[in-house]
Amino acid sequence: ELPLWESVYDPLGQAGVLSAGATANGEWDVDEEGDVPTTCGSDYLIAVTNTDRNDLRVFNSGFGAQSIDLGAPGGPADDGAFTTSLNNSYDQSFGGTSAATPHVAGSVALLYSLPYAALDSLAKADPAAAARLVKAAILAGVEPLDDLQGITQTGGRLNLFHSILYLHAMEQEFAVDDPLLEYTQTKDFIRLFPNPLATGDLLQVIYGAPELSPLTFRIYDSLGRELARYEQPTDAFAQQRFQLSTLGLERGLYYLVIDNGKKPIAKGFVVQ
Repeated sequence: ELPLWESVYDPLGQAGVLSAGATANGEWDVDEEGDVPTTCGSDYLIAVTNTDRNDLRVFNSGFGAQSIDLGAPGGPADDGAFTTSLNNSYDQSFGGTSAATPHVAGSVALLYSLPYAALDSLAKADPAAAARLVKAAILAGVEPLDDLQGITQTGGRLNLFHSILYLHAMEQEFAVDDPLLEYTQTKDFIRLFPNPLATGDLLQVIYGAPELSPLTFRIYDSLGRELARYEQPTDAFAQQRFQLSTLGLERGLYYLVIDNGKKPIAKGFVVQ
Protein backbone atom coordinates (compact mmCIF):
# COMPACT_ATOMS: atom_id res chain seq x y z
CA GLU A 1 0.00 0.00 0.00
CA LEU A 2 1.12 3.52 -0.78
CA PRO A 3 -1.00 5.85 1.39
CA LEU A 4 0.83 8.94 0.15
CA TRP A 5 -0.15 8.18 -3.44
CA GLU A 6 -3.68 7.24 -2.42
CA SER A 7 -3.95 10.66 -0.79
CA VAL A 8 -3.31 12.08 -4.27
CA TYR A 9 -5.61 9.90 -6.38
CA ASP A 10 -8.53 9.57 -3.93
CA PRO A 11 -9.27 13.33 -3.69
CA LEU A 12 -8.99 13.55 -7.47
CA GLY A 13 -11.51 10.73 -7.76
CA GLN A 14 -13.87 12.41 -5.32
CA ALA A 15 -13.80 15.39 -7.65
CA GLY A 16 -14.61 13.13 -10.62
CA VAL A 17 -11.11 12.65 -12.04
CA LEU A 18 -10.36 9.06 -13.07
CA SER A 19 -6.65 8.51 -13.67
CA ALA A 20 -4.71 5.92 -15.66
CA GLY A 21 -1.21 4.94 -14.56
CA ALA A 22 1.56 3.10 -16.41
CA THR A 23 3.30 0.21 -14.72
CA ALA A 24 7.01 -0.55 -14.98
CA ASN A 25 8.86 -1.22 -18.21
CA GLY A 26 10.48 -4.24 -16.64
CA GLU A 27 9.86 -7.96 -16.37
CA TRP A 28 8.67 -8.21 -12.78
CA ASP A 29 5.62 -8.90 -10.65
CA VAL A 30 4.75 -5.55 -9.12
CA ASP A 31 2.72 -7.29 -6.40
CA GLU A 32 6.01 -8.75 -5.17
CA GLU A 33 8.56 -6.12 -6.19
CA GLY A 34 6.44 -2.98 -5.94
CA ASP A 35 5.77 -0.15 -8.38
CA VAL A 36 4.77 3.49 -8.10
CA PRO A 37 1.99 4.47 -8.52
CA THR A 38 0.22 1.35 -9.83
CA THR A 39 0.28 -0.54 -6.52
CA CYS A 40 -1.30 2.25 -4.49
CA GLY A 41 -4.77 0.67 -4.57
CA SER A 42 -6.89 3.76 -5.19
CA ASP A 43 -10.37 3.11 -6.60
CA TYR A 44 -9.77 6.04 -8.93
CA LEU A 45 -6.65 4.73 -10.65
CA ILE A 46 -6.54 2.28 -13.57
CA ALA A 47 -3.19 0.47 -13.67
CA VAL A 48 -2.07 -0.46 -17.18
CA THR A 49 0.46 -2.86 -18.67
CA ASN A 50 1.63 -3.09 -22.28
CA THR A 51 0.51 -5.34 -25.16
CA ASP A 52 1.80 -5.62 -28.72
CA ARG A 53 0.18 -5.90 -32.16
CA ASN A 54 -0.23 -9.68 -31.62
CA ASP A 55 -2.17 -9.21 -28.38
CA LEU A 56 0.73 -10.50 -26.30
CA ARG A 57 2.12 -8.81 -23.23
CA VAL A 58 5.32 -7.03 -24.15
CA PHE A 59 8.15 -8.91 -22.43
CA ASN A 60 9.62 -5.97 -20.54
CA SER A 61 6.39 -4.75 -18.96
CA GLY A 62 5.25 -5.15 -15.38
CA PHE A 63 2.41 -7.38 -14.28
CA GLY A 64 0.50 -8.20 -11.11
CA ALA A 65 -2.68 -10.16 -10.48
CA GLN A 66 -3.71 -7.77 -7.70
CA SER A 67 -2.36 -4.42 -8.82
CA ILE A 68 -2.47 -4.28 -12.64
CA ASP A 69 -5.97 -3.89 -14.03
CA LEU A 70 -5.60 -4.52 -17.75
CA GLY A 71 -3.39 -4.30 -20.80
CA ALA A 72 -3.51 -1.76 -23.62
CA PRO A 73 -1.68 -1.56 -26.95
CA GLY A 74 1.64 0.24 -26.68
CA GLY A 75 4.17 -2.15 -28.14
CA PRO A 76 7.94 -2.24 -27.76
CA ALA A 77 10.05 0.84 -28.42
CA ASP A 78 11.03 -0.32 -31.92
CA ASP A 79 7.46 -1.24 -32.93
CA GLY A 80 5.25 0.97 -30.81
CA ALA A 81 2.11 3.01 -31.25
CA PHE A 82 1.95 5.44 -34.16
CA THR A 83 2.73 8.97 -33.04
CA THR A 84 3.61 12.29 -34.59
CA SER A 85 7.24 13.00 -35.39
CA LEU A 86 9.41 15.66 -36.99
CA ASN A 87 8.64 17.16 -40.41
CA ASN A 88 4.90 16.38 -40.29
CA SER A 89 5.55 12.65 -40.22
CA TYR A 90 4.62 9.65 -38.10
CA ASP A 91 6.75 6.90 -36.63
CA GLN A 92 6.48 3.97 -34.23
CA SER A 93 9.29 4.83 -31.86
CA PHE A 94 6.88 5.55 -28.99
CA GLY A 95 6.44 2.28 -27.12
CA GLY A 96 6.34 0.90 -23.61
CA THR A 97 3.72 1.25 -20.91
CA SER A 98 3.87 5.02 -21.41
CA ALA A 99 2.44 4.44 -24.89
CA ALA A 100 -0.14 1.92 -23.68
CA THR A 101 -1.62 4.00 -20.87
CA PRO A 102 -2.78 7.00 -22.96
CA HIS A 103 -5.12 4.63 -24.83
CA VAL A 104 -6.88 4.00 -21.52
CA ALA A 105 -6.90 7.67 -20.55
CA GLY A 106 -8.37 8.58 -23.93
CA SER A 107 -11.00 5.87 -23.58
CA VAL A 108 -12.05 7.32 -20.22
CA ALA A 109 -12.45 10.72 -21.87
CA LEU A 110 -14.49 9.25 -24.72
CA LEU A 111 -16.87 7.46 -22.33
CA TYR A 112 -17.48 10.73 -20.51
CA SER A 113 -18.19 12.43 -23.84
CA LEU A 114 -20.90 9.96 -24.91
CA PRO A 115 -24.46 11.28 -25.34
CA TYR A 116 -25.48 9.43 -22.18
CA ALA A 117 -27.75 11.63 -20.07
CA ALA A 118 -27.68 9.37 -17.02
CA LEU A 119 -23.88 9.55 -16.82
CA ASP A 120 -23.97 13.31 -17.31
CA SER A 121 -26.41 13.67 -14.42
CA LEU A 122 -24.40 11.33 -12.22
CA ALA A 123 -21.18 13.22 -12.94
CA LYS A 124 -22.85 16.41 -11.68
CA ALA A 125 -24.63 14.90 -8.67
CA ASP A 126 -21.95 12.43 -7.55
CA PRO A 127 -18.70 12.80 -9.52
CA ALA A 128 -16.97 10.06 -7.53
CA ALA A 129 -19.70 7.55 -8.40
CA ALA A 130 -19.48 8.55 -12.06
CA ALA A 131 -15.72 7.95 -12.01
CA ARG A 132 -16.25 4.50 -10.48
CA LEU A 133 -18.89 3.69 -13.10
CA VAL A 134 -16.57 4.63 -15.96
CA LYS A 135 -13.80 2.54 -14.41
CA ALA A 136 -16.21 -0.40 -14.12
CA ALA A 137 -17.10 -0.02 -17.80
CA ILE A 138 -13.41 0.00 -18.78
CA LEU A 139 -12.61 -3.10 -16.72
CA ALA A 140 -15.77 -5.06 -17.62
CA GLY A 141 -15.29 -4.37 -21.32
CA VAL A 142 -11.84 -5.93 -21.73
CA GLU A 143 -11.04 -8.44 -24.46
CA PRO A 144 -9.84 -11.58 -22.64
CA LEU A 145 -6.28 -12.56 -23.58
CA ASP A 146 -4.55 -15.78 -22.60
CA ASP A 147 -1.31 -13.86 -22.15
CA LEU A 148 -2.85 -11.65 -19.45
CA GLN A 149 -4.76 -14.32 -17.55
CA GLY A 150 -3.62 -14.69 -13.96
CA ILE A 151 -1.22 -11.74 -14.11
CA THR A 152 -3.75 -8.88 -14.29
CA GLN A 153 -7.02 -8.30 -12.45
CA THR A 154 -9.20 -8.56 -15.56
CA GLY A 155 -7.08 -10.89 -17.67
CA GLY A 156 -7.78 -8.75 -20.71
CA ARG A 157 -6.86 -5.92 -23.03
CA LEU A 158 -8.73 -2.64 -23.40
CA ASN A 159 -11.78 -2.88 -25.69
CA LEU A 160 -13.46 0.51 -25.87
CA PHE A 161 -16.45 -0.68 -27.88
CA HIS A 162 -17.30 -3.27 -25.23
CA SER A 163 -17.09 -0.54 -22.59
CA ILE A 164 -19.56 1.56 -24.59
CA LEU A 165 -21.92 -1.44 -24.77
CA TYR A 166 -21.60 -1.86 -21.00
CA LEU A 167 -22.94 1.65 -20.42
CA HIS A 168 -25.60 1.20 -23.09
CA ALA A 169 -26.82 -2.06 -21.52
CA MET A 170 -27.29 -0.38 -18.15
CA GLU A 171 -30.21 1.62 -19.57
CA GLN A 172 -32.07 -1.40 -20.89
CA GLU A 173 -35.10 -3.12 -19.42
CA PHE A 174 -34.30 -5.93 -16.98
CA ALA A 175 -30.88 -4.50 -16.14
CA VAL A 176 -28.73 -6.64 -13.86
CA ASP A 177 -25.68 -6.08 -11.70
CA ASP A 178 -23.26 -6.94 -14.50
CA PRO A 179 -24.85 -5.57 -17.70
CA LEU A 180 -22.21 -6.79 -20.13
CA LEU A 181 -21.84 -10.39 -18.95
CA GLU A 182 -25.29 -11.20 -17.57
CA TYR A 183 -27.75 -8.89 -19.29
CA THR A 184 -26.59 -9.77 -22.80
CA GLN A 185 -27.12 -13.47 -22.04
CA THR A 186 -30.73 -13.18 -20.89
CA LYS A 187 -33.46 -14.37 -23.22
CA ASP A 188 -36.47 -12.75 -21.57
CA PHE A 189 -35.84 -9.11 -22.36
CA ILE A 190 -38.98 -8.14 -24.25
CA ARG A 191 -42.27 -6.96 -22.80
CA LEU A 192 -45.59 -6.47 -24.63
CA PHE A 193 -48.66 -4.64 -23.36
CA PRO A 194 -51.59 -4.49 -23.27
CA ASN A 195 -51.78 -8.26 -23.66
CA PRO A 196 -54.36 -9.37 -24.62
CA LEU A 197 -55.62 -6.45 -26.72
CA ALA A 198 -58.40 -5.71 -29.19
CA THR A 199 -57.80 -5.77 -32.92
CA GLY A 200 -56.75 -2.33 -34.13
CA ASP A 201 -55.19 -1.37 -30.80
CA LEU A 202 -51.54 -0.37 -30.54
CA LEU A 203 -49.20 -2.95 -29.05
CA GLN A 204 -46.53 -1.35 -26.88
CA VAL A 205 -43.15 -3.07 -27.21
CA ILE A 206 -40.38 -2.54 -24.65
CA TYR A 207 -37.19 -4.48 -25.14
CA GLY A 208 -33.49 -4.52 -24.49
CA ALA A 209 -30.84 -4.16 -27.17
CA PRO A 210 -27.41 -5.08 -25.80
CA GLU A 211 -25.75 -3.91 -29.00
CA LEU A 212 -26.18 -0.78 -31.11
CA SER A 213 -27.09 -2.28 -34.48
CA PRO A 214 -30.72 -2.29 -35.76
CA LEU A 215 -32.93 -5.26 -34.88
CA THR A 216 -35.47 -7.03 -37.07
CA PHE A 217 -38.92 -7.80 -35.64
CA ARG A 218 -41.31 -10.31 -37.22
CA ILE A 219 -44.93 -11.14 -36.46
CA TYR A 220 -46.02 -14.77 -36.90
CA ASP A 221 -49.44 -16.35 -36.50
CA SER A 222 -50.01 -19.56 -34.55
CA LEU A 223 -49.32 -21.61 -37.70
CA GLY A 224 -45.85 -20.13 -38.08
CA ARG A 225 -46.67 -17.90 -41.04
CA GLU A 226 -44.81 -14.59 -41.19
CA LEU A 227 -47.31 -11.74 -41.39
CA ALA A 228 -45.14 -8.65 -41.05
CA ARG A 229 -41.53 -7.58 -40.69
CA TYR A 230 -40.03 -4.40 -39.22
CA GLU A 231 -36.50 -3.11 -38.84
CA GLN A 232 -36.08 -1.01 -35.74
CA PRO A 233 -33.06 1.24 -35.13
CA THR A 234 -31.46 1.10 -31.70
CA ASP A 235 -31.40 4.23 -29.56
CA ALA A 236 -28.02 4.41 -27.84
CA PHE A 237 -28.03 4.72 -24.04
CA ALA A 238 -31.82 4.63 -23.84
CA GLN A 239 -34.62 2.19 -23.11
CA GLN A 240 -35.85 0.66 -26.37
CA ARG A 241 -39.56 0.96 -27.18
CA PHE A 242 -41.94 1.32 -30.11
CA GLN A 243 -45.57 0.68 -31.08
CA LEU A 244 -47.10 -1.86 -33.45
CA SER A 245 -50.54 -1.59 -35.01
CA THR A 246 -52.72 -4.70 -34.82
CA LEU A 247 -55.06 -3.39 -37.50
CA GLY A 248 -56.02 -6.26 -39.79
CA LEU A 249 -55.10 -9.00 -37.33
CA GLU A 250 -57.94 -11.42 -36.63
CA ARG A 251 -58.62 -12.86 -33.21
CA GLY A 252 -55.97 -15.34 -32.18
CA LEU A 253 -52.50 -15.97 -30.83
CA TYR A 254 -49.51 -14.26 -32.44
CA TYR A 255 -45.79 -14.13 -31.80
CA LEU A 256 -43.44 -11.17 -32.01
CA VAL A 257 -39.93 -12.41 -32.70
CA ILE A 258 -36.71 -10.41 -32.34
CA ASP A 259 -34.02 -11.50 -34.77
CA ASN A 260 -30.81 -10.38 -33.08
CA GLY A 261 -28.41 -12.34 -35.28
CA LYS A 262 -27.90 -14.90 -32.51
CA LYS A 263 -30.86 -16.77 -31.07
CA PRO A 264 -34.34 -15.42 -31.91
CA ILE A 265 -36.39 -14.23 -28.94
CA ALA A 266 -40.16 -14.72 -29.14
CA LYS A 267 -43.02 -13.32 -27.09
CA GLY A 268 -46.67 -14.21 -27.58
CA PHE A 269 -49.64 -11.85 -27.60
CA VAL A 270 -53.38 -12.38 -28.00
CA VAL A 271 -55.78 -10.36 -30.16
CA GLN A 272 -59.36 -10.61 -28.92
